[in-house]
Amino acid sequence: MGNSSWARLRRSFVAPIAVVALLLSVVAVSGGEPAGAASKGTYTFLYSGDFTGATMAYTQAEVLGLKVAIQQINAKGGIQGRTVVLETQNDQNNPTTAVSLLEQKLTSGQQPDAVYPGGSSEVTQALLPILTRSKILSIDATSSATLNNPSKYPYYFGDSELSAQTVPPYVNVAKQKGYKKIGMIYGNDVSGQASMEGFKSAFQKAGMTFVSASFPDSAVDVTPQLENLKAQNPDMVIFSGYGVPTLYILKSRAQISWDVPFYADLLSGAFPIAQNMPASSLHNVFVETTKAFLAGNPASTGNPVLNTFVADAKSLGG
Repeated sequence: MGNSSWARLRRSFVAPIAVVALLLSVVAVSGGEPAGAASKGTYTFLYSGDFTGATMAYTQAEVLGLKVAIQQINAKGGIQGRTVVLETQNDQNNPTTAVSLLEQKLTSGQQPDAVYPGGSSEVTQALLPILTRSKILSIDATSSATLNNPSKYPYYFGDSELSAQTVPPYVNVAKQKGYKKIGMIYGNDVSGQASMEGFKSAFQKAGMTFVSASFPDSAVDVTPQLENLKAQNPDMVIFSGYGVPTLYILKSRAQISWDVPFYADLLSGAFPIAQNMPASSLHNVFVETTKAFLAGNPASTGNPVLNTFVADAKSLGG
C-alpha cells in the first residue's frame, strides 16, 4: 500500500469501476474458455449483484466498469471472435437468493461463459461451489482470504486486495499520531469479521490496545454499539460497513456527538459517503485511497490510461 493516500471524503467510484473493467479484460486476454463453454455465438458474462438493496451503490459502479470493458473488448473483436454480452441477476446481496437464481439459470440450460459471483464475500462463497462444479469461469473483487484457494476453486480469480493487505497504512497513521488504543465498529458478517481480524492482529503486533464492537447487517441504528465503544475511550476508530450500513455508522456517530478520528476500511471507503452525508457530520472522517484517484494529483492528471478510462465511463453515464 505504498501508493495509498489519506483523504477527507474525496474518494470516487473509479476504484471499483476500474477493478471490474480489468477483470473482464483478463477474460479476454486468456480466451475465457473453461470446460463446457460454447465454441461460437455470443460470450455471456453474468453479473450477480444487489440492484435494489443496501449495497446497490457498489453494483452501479461495478456494472459500469463491466460495460466499459465489454465495449472495449467487442471493439477489438470480442473474445475469440465472440461478441460479449452482459446479463445480470439481482441477488440483493443475499447468498440464498443468489444460489437460487444461478441454479434456475443452469437448470434451464442457459449456462453463462463467465460469472461475477456477487458483490460480497458471503455471496461469492455461496456461489463458488456451484460454479466450480459446473466448471464455469468466475471473477470478482471480493476480499475474504478464504476465497483465495486455487485447489478448491480452480476456476475462480479474484482481483481485489485482501482485507488484511490494506491495514499497514492505518497502523502507520496511529504510530505517527501517537495513538495507543484503537477502536473498531464493524458489520457482523464474513467481510466485516475478516476486516476486524486483520486490524486486530496488526494493531496488537504494533503494541497497541484494540477494542471493537459489532452490529447486525439488518441494523439501522448503531448508537448502542458506538456508545459501548466510546466508553472505552479509543484514540481513533476504524469503521467497516458494507453499503448503506456505512451511513448508519456515521449518522449514529453524529447523533452521539463523537468527534475522534474515524477511518473507513476497505468496505466503507468505497461507499459514496460525501454524496450522502452533510459536511458537518464528516469532521475527522477519513478514507484511504490510491493517490491516482485524487483529483489534481500528478499520478492522475498525467496518466493517459486512467484518463481514457474515466472518459469512457463518463460516456456511458458514469
